[in-house]
Amino acid sequence: MISIPPTTRIGDLTPQMVSQVNEGLSGERYGKLTRCEQNGSWHYTTPGGLIHTLCPDAIVDAVWELARALNCATAPGTAAKMKVEKQSYVAGFMFDRELTCVALIRKLKPVWQCGDLNGIGGKVEPGEFAFVAMVREFAEETGVQTTAQQWSQFVEMGGTNDDGGKFRVDFFAAIGDVTQLRSMEEEQVEIVQLKDVYPKREDMIDNLPWLVALAVDHLQDGRPSFVMAEYNRAYLEPFMPPKAGSRVIEHGRDPKP
Repeated sequence: MISIPPTTRIGDLTPQMVSQVNEGLSGERYGKLTRCEQNGSWHYTTPGGLIHTLCPDAIVDAVWELARALNCATAPGTAAKMKVEKQSYVAGFMFDRELTCVALIRKLKPVWQCGDLNGIGGKVEPGEFAFVAMVREFAEETGVQTTAQQWSQFVEMGGTNDDGGKFRVDFFAAIGDVTQLRSMEEEQVEIVQLKDVYPKREDMIDNLPWLVALAVDHLQDGRPSFVMAEYNRAYLEPFMPPKAGSRVIEHGRDPKP
């Protein structure tokens, strides 16, 4: 039997390795990993038949994390026992002064974002203000130090993950010298022209286009001053993208710390 390192890219798996991974998944009743021969895409299928498309750069260990999370959320009798927690995140969009391009990051994790562009950010540490987290995460990802005063919060989004956990994301916008940004970690920073940020672009998080458009509108004239959004992901038929439902209202913005 082949020993497969947990950091192996699924795109590098041989058919024999895939069989070994599926033996392990099957042993836990976690579903299976498959590769479409027609287009080379990779998919994880839950025991209930729900199909998740995976990025070839996703690692084997990330597939197991996804399988465990979905199995926990869908196993009979576990829903009432699940501990509901709210994890807070920040994500920021830095634009050039002409508002013609925006700095984004090519995600490698979590697995459902792997290969897609998203805002630059990450988790808020316990007891940390969102503005402070935004400054810290941006410096860690881009090597550029900003201040809380440079960032303007324009969206607070809440929702529920596939595993039943609650989340909150605070979105920020800023104007700066995007030519100074560098990729400091594995996830690569990319400067993208606004004309290339559009709905249904396959390598972007599905809510990114409207968030970027809202950020530009906010920076141009301050309207809307602040938006609260409730965002939930629901899957349609297999191989179709998630259906996003949003309830958006204008709201007064919390003061900076």
